[in-house]
Amino acid sequence: MTLTINTITKSLPKKMEKLNAEIQPLLPDGIFLSTNSGQLNEIIDFKKDYYNDDRSEVKNFHDDGFDQDSYVLFSKNIKGEIVSTARLLMDSEKGFPEEEILPDSVHSMRREGKKVAELGRLVIVEDTGAMLRRYYKSIYNISMCHDIDIVLIVMKKRNIPSHNKMMAISVLSYDMGNSWDEEQGELCLVAWDIKADQPRFHKWVSKDGGNANFEKKEWNQYSSYHLGVLVSVQHEVYSHIASKVKGRVADLGCGSGRIMGYIQENTDVESYTGVDSSDDMIKQAVWLSGELEYDEANFVNKKIEEVDGSYDSIVSVHSFYTWPNVKAILSHIYDVLSDNGTFYLVTPNDNFSVDKLSRLVKREVLGHPYYNEFLSINYAIAGKYKYSPIDILIEQVRSAGFHIQEAHDKFFLGGASYLELTKKLHA
Repeated sequence: MTLTINTITKSLPKKMEKLNAEIQPLLPDGIFLSTNSGQLNEIIDFKKDYYNDDRSEVKNFHDDGFDQDSYVLFSKNIKGEIVSTARLLMDSEKGFPEEEILPDSVHSMRREGKKVAELGRLVIVEDTGAMLRRYYKSIYNISMCHDIDIVLIVMKKRNIPSHNKMMAISVLSYDMGNSWDEEQGELCLVAWDIKADQPRFHKWVSKDGGNANFEKKEWNQYSSYHLGVLVSVQHEVYSHIASKVKGRVADLGCGSGRIMGYIQENTDVESYTGVDSSDDMIKQAVWLSGELEYDEANFVNKKIEEVDGSYDSIVSVHSFYTWPNVKAILSHIYDVLSDNGTFYLVTPNDNFSVDKLSRLVKREVLGHPYYNEFLSINYAIAGKYKYSPIDILIEQVRSAGFHIQEAHDKFFLGGASYLELTKKLHA
């Protein structure tokens, strides 16, 4: 029997009609929002590999049509492979995939005016504990953004006790069939009361802060590849910035200092100071400055927020997404920038395409001894960090007191935002 939904709460807008800028900042590091059909197809292929496709009910769900109307989340590993996914589907006239077998309690919620969503297709094959926390944190944040009251979850019966300890859940049905993985465990339907007081849940999801960032040792391991490989999109950015800087220059998050060779040719530059928290990156930069015979270069092995002095030009190329506290670091940069100085900020945005960049790297660097390592670690970076849309970035720098002289997203094949910022407008 097919149910007709007459008393459903007002449908929420489809995902593709929303501004992704509203959602991506709500997600912990390492969790990404699918925004195009290519990503959805990757996720479908991942689920096909995970589930037992010999069963007819599993084959049917792969193209059930609900993904286009929902928030589909995913994560990738160091190789750029999808290793987890989940879907949050908002209630609508279409209902939910299990609509025909939903208990009366769900329809009662609708009649009461409760806003309902469903969490489904949750598959995690790597780093299970940490990623589960991040997915639940993501679902909670998105649900709160949309004023959702109840999130329905179909889960294995054996998982009820652990969830009950952490979350405000109640069982609506013990008869939801069997799971689609090899275990084929018995399934039940639970209602998660999003707005309930649940301190254990908030403590649990904050256990690792949702932090999937690179450790210092990983940046150290990257140092040789960062120094050894330079592609055209980097050359374009370095050349542009190097032609504009002047006076005392600070390069924040300098890495191996590859921009030095470009800045060295600018006669308006008095000195160059490279700053990086990775000691191995600094060692590579020191070596490079010696090879370039760049006597005006010096280096500081510190965090950006620990830098002192005053600089006429400050540069940050592809370090912004690693900042633990954007507001505090932008405020510190504002303080160490001279009154008439300029801050040049370049960082990947939400249009950053690992696939397009990988093809470019392959054309330009294939055969290089560091090719595989360089590509692998950049896949890992793209898989662990989330990149802000340029409009979000603009809001952040304006809040810190900067004036925007120029802003565009033309670099890195449209995948990087460029901002030229001052403390006050030039006369």
